Amino acid sequence: MPTSKHAMRWLAALTVAFGLHAEPTQARTLDVEVEFQHIGGMLATAEFDAWMASPDLVIEAVYHPLRLIEGKTARRIQTMPFGSRLEPNLRTITLRGASIERAGRTLRFRLEEQEAYRLFSVDMSVPILDGIGRPQPALRMAILHEPAAQGANQAALAASFDAFDLGGRLRYRWSDAPADWKRKEPLCGGDVREAGPDRYRFRERHPHLGLFRALHSGVDSSPPVNPPPGWKSFQMREPYPPPLDGWRVSRNHLIRLDIPGGRVDRLSIYAEQVRTGFCRRTRSYDALLSGDQFVRIERSVDEYDCAGSSAPNQTARAEWLADGNLAYYMQSLGANPAVYDAFSLGQPAACGTLAPAPGSAEVEALKAEVMRLREAFLGLQRGPGSIIKR
Repeated sequence: MPTSKHAMRWLAALTVAFGLHAEPTQARTLDVEVEFQHIGGMLATAEFDAWMASPDLVIEAVYHPLRLIEGKTARRIQTMPFGSRLEPNLRTITLRGASIERAGRTLRFRLEEQEAYRLFSVDMSVPILDGIGRPQPALRMAILHEPAAQGANQAALAASFDAFDLGGRLRYRWSDAPADWKRKEPLCGGDVREAGPDRYRFRERHPHLGLFRALHSGVDSSPPVNPPPGWKSFQMREPYPPPLDGWRVSRNHLIRLDIPGGRVDRLSIYAEQVRTGFCRRTRSYDALLSGDQFVRIERSVDEYDCAGSSAPNQTARAEWLADGNLAYYMQSLGANPAVYDAFSLGQPAACGTLAPAPGSAEVEALKAEVMRLREAFLGLQRGPGSIIKR
């Protein structure tokens, strides 16, 4: 008969053979590196460098459980009007101070793999000064979202915050990964292009373009009774200038805002023309100017139940750079837009064939149409149609 010692050896060999025994595995680590390569909009590089050096800069990693187990990785909550569901117990790791290595505009940090959890997201947060179009009370930027669970990965990182935008190179490597980096190539239509194995080129924009969106809620409503400092509101009065003469105007507001180094005008208009029967036509305009230079124009023209049918929507959108060159132009008649994108044209291999630049006469006609409306707001026209309400 086999001895008890021999029996134990035989049992151990059997469990290994059938995969019933496994050596304890060591938790992996994830090394993350973020190198900022682009600072755009109304953000000075000196202020950004101060953010990178701030002792209040924080990295926050959120882990999601692999399985929802009530009382361990999840909790049960009541749902209305009846029933319940399991809510995951997220695990959050916060890094600050010496846990974050800094070298100029590069951040490096290490995260530990968590048992029974997977890394779900990584964010950077740092307090910043208040200002129009700026997140408050802190800048919070997504670094990783559901990252790859294996390998050494590289991708572009881009984020827009109205008043400014940031871009850079993201690298993250698991401790059991091979040496080579797996690069994720940017797709056509985005704001990033590869400029080399380690560098990216980011879409150039007018520094004030973000104010088009930041001022949307203000210009979309009536002029405030007590406007903020540096803010002036204007409204047109009848008779309106062409092409709105004889139309009913419901949204009608221009904001003139003083900003460091100049001023911007943000206008918004919505008008209707009702004919006999059910015929109705609408026109809407949204525009931003820096000084007297256009930054962005959006125009939409619709027609409903006129001449026995509805005409396709006519939409135009144009954007310019600080030097006055056209950066983007979209002309749409119904569902077939023609898009000119100077940034994507520079990457024919990724983007293929795109629309050529529009004719200068077409672009100048759009600018002249919106400029007449702006002059009516500001009372710069000769003749009727230029009464100002401040």
